[in-house]
Amino acid sequence: MTEKRKRLAIIDDHTLVLDGLSTWFAANAPDFDLVISVSVWSELIRHPAFPPDVVLMDFQLVEPLTIESRVGLCKAAGAAVVVMSAVTSTAEIGRILNAGASRFVPKSQPAAELLAAVRAAVAPPPAWEYTPAWGSKPASGTQGEVPAGLAGVNAGPQSQIQLPSGLQSPAGLPPSQPTVPRRPRFSDKDIAILNLYANGHNPVEVAMMQNIRAGAVRKALERMRAAYEKVGRPADDRETLIRRAAEDGFLS
Repeated sequence: MTEKRKRLAIIDDHTLVLDGLSTWFAANAPDFDLVISVSVWSELIRHPAFPPDVVLMDFQLVEPLTIESRVGLCKAAGAAVVVMSAVTSTAEIGRILNAGASRFVPKSQPAAELLAAVRAAVAPPPAWEYTPAWGSKPASGTQGEVPAGLAGVNAGPQSQIQLPSGLQSPAGLPPSQPTVPRRPRFSDKDIAILNLYANGHNPVEVAMMQNIRAGAVRKALERMRAAYEKVGRPADDRETLIRRAAEDGFLS
């Protein structure tokens, strides 16, 4: 039985890089279908093929949306994220991984290393295992040496940690059931404002595009944050509000 091909999206605001990567992946990654290749963030999230299985994105895009917002929105929609960048400072790489990206690969690496990282993102290693995005895998029981700039470090699915046997639920008690997040109700006007806000526009820009006052936009955003607070899902900042909206399917 042939394994199903994974769906890949690539976003980079440098057309030459985007075209080169798209052509290379189409020719060298038979286990992936390149379903989205765009240079603008709004085109990615509005694309009919979104979300794919994995998004390969540039760290620095022209849109003002932070990497935390972009990675959070993709993950909330169900897509793994691999970030590439010419910036390889420890602080920035740590920020990328803390945002939830599965892998980081410097743009100085060959395209084959990007493919290895994308493959690893959709087939994550066991919890606590360190696997470089390139190079040899450390022997079992060893930590492995991180390349300069933390290149190849992955976030690691720590949620797979198992409790010791002595801390398991007592026998006879039914397993706890996952809590289904409560979804607030928003008007069509609020959802329109939310989509523009998620696309990187500030309240003043949103107001101009909707032909309303900036104060009305700010009040709408405050009202939506309060609605999420009421259902026990705080959304105190921009990134969290956008993530909540993506989780609930409000973004289109």
